Amino acid sequence: MLLRLNKYLAQLGIASRRGVDDLIEHKKVFINGNLAQLGDKVDDLKDTVTVGKDVYKPMSDGDKQQLEYWAVYKPVGYVSSTADPSGKPVVTKLVKSKQRLYPVGRLDIDSEGLIILTNDGALTQRLTHPKHHVPKTYHVTVRGRYTYNALEKIRGGLRMKSQRIAPADVRVLEKTEEGTVLEIVLRQGMNRQIRRMMKAINLEVVKLVRVAVGGLELGDLRPGRAKQLTYEQKQLLFMPLIAKEESTLSPAQD
Repeated sequence: MLLRLNKYLAQLGIASRRGVDDLIEHKKVFINGNLAQLGDKVDDLKDTVTVGKDVYKPMSDGDKQQLEYWAVYKPVGYVSSTADPSGKPVVTKLVKSKQRLYPVGRLDIDSEGLIILTNDGALTQRLTHPKHHVPKTYHVTVRGRYTYNALEKIRGGLRMKSQRIAPADVRVLEKTEEGTVLEIVLRQGMNRQIRRMMKAINLEVVKLVRVAVGGLELGDLRPGRAKQLTYEQKQLLFMPLIAKEESTLSPAQD
């Protein structure tokens, strides 16, 4: 299937589409040995793409049919990508699979917790597209004094500079020696969103753990470990999408 090069590499977790365009402009990307240009398209069944020293060979039809879904506990220090030019460890190395897996969305290098790896592009699109508003739940340990009004700002949505940050659910879970633990549920995916929100209300993030994606919870998975999802667990990812789609169906006619 023909795909725009920046979309193809973004789906593989190399970088955002804009980040891929930057790599192309800096002459870091080649298609079948030829220097890539902005706007190029690739066939994922025929073309070999090279990014720096990393080579992405075409999939066979058989490979594309063997869809896999993994839950991974990304530790701090790992990059949510399939490769990193600076040599940092990447989440895909935590899974032993013959399939070419890529992360669904991202977690900052300083954050940890649940991330999904798959080779199902359709699922990735459904889980990451802004229109679906798939909830992601985080437990965030913060330092600093907070007020009811500050948390209400998070619940109502913040405006920072020219950007508006969508409302988020937030509640206090507990107080520990490290600080106060908040549970925050996001339905918008912005770069370092929680850290920016906390900074806006004068709180310092000490620890940030994603504990759920949709209806799938991190559970007892330990840092650096991964498990392949069962059919029932995979359905938990779809539950928010199915509920949303069913709620938009037209009512039955008498």
